[in-house]
Amino acid sequence: MALTPGIYGQLINFYVAARLHTLDTDTIEIAKDSLDIEDARAILSNYCGKLIYQALHVLRDHHRPLDEQIALCNAVVTYLTEVTADDSFHLCELLSDAEILRSLTPVSGTVPGQKRAPLPRPVTSISQSSLFTGSPYEPSMASELKREMASADRIDMLISFIKWNGIRLLMEELQSFTHRGKLRVIAPPTWAPLTPRRSNFLHLCPIRK
Repeated sequence: MALTPGIYGQLINFYVAARLHTLDTDTIEIAKDSLDIEDARAILSNYCGKLIYQALHVLRDHHRPLDEQIALCNAVVTYLTEVTADDSFHLCELLSDAEILRSLTPVSGTVPGQKRAPLPRPVTSISQSSLFTGSPYEPSMASELKREMASADRIDMLISFIKWNGIRLLMEELQSFTHRGKLRVIAPPTWAPLTPRRSNFLHLCPIRK
């Protein structure tokens, strides 16, 4: 990583420190600050997370088996258990089976011997952030929201405005959801005046506190 003039938010590790040492301080002014203890958890966990990702990537590139990646993660968990003296971290060790829990579906009320249809799942990950660009080659935001609503027990909508052409795509699912779950809409005061369409939206999708 070349250090060029500009602003940074980079933790100084041995590599960065060595690069800084090669800079000509007569032509480059180096500004540093101490890591604030209140910000340390977020900054350090983000830093370590990226390192672990890179390490796992190296193992994958070298065609190492999955159980070695699991072992690396468990080694980190073991170290955290020892350093913190908190045995609850030990419960976070991964099983060698390397399985992911996908859903829990009630079987009560179904016809005996008949398997209930699986819950719909979004195409994108529900454990990681996804960027929707509107590309025809990607899933639409509306279709992904509909799939998530099918198994949600609470929906919080943080909005600055509502376009009817957008909300109508979700109206049926939102209306169905309010019969079993909690819908909360968070909007600015400027949204308060009710237009006929806003009134219709609130009527069809009652908001529960």
